Amino acid sequence: MFCHPELVSGSFQDHFISKKPLYLHLAPNSTPTMPKRFYHNYWVYILASKPRGILYIGFTGGIDDRMERHMRNEGSKFTAKYNVKQLVYFEEFQYVWDAIA
Repeated sequence: MFCHPELVSGSFQDHFISKKPLYLHLAPNSTPTMPKRFYHNYWVYILASKPRGILYIGFTGGIDDRMERHMRNEGSKFTAKYNVKQLVYFEEFQYVWDAIA
């Protein structure tokens, strides 16, 4: 179920083992907010224009959405200008600082 189960602990892990729903408890008359995410995914990726061509190194919180935007030339002006769209490398990280280090 998890890529790195050793990194998941506490009530979040208990929720998935027991299949109990997570409830957002609110004070009376308070505005509901999104629950805090317990597990984050960050991606470092490399795109290429062609073999021995131009490389683009990117960082994102959602690789699938980001690649779709690159394919529509909405990902960045650089990749649109130089037609850099071929994904040649990607790596997933849980912590943002590990991804950008």
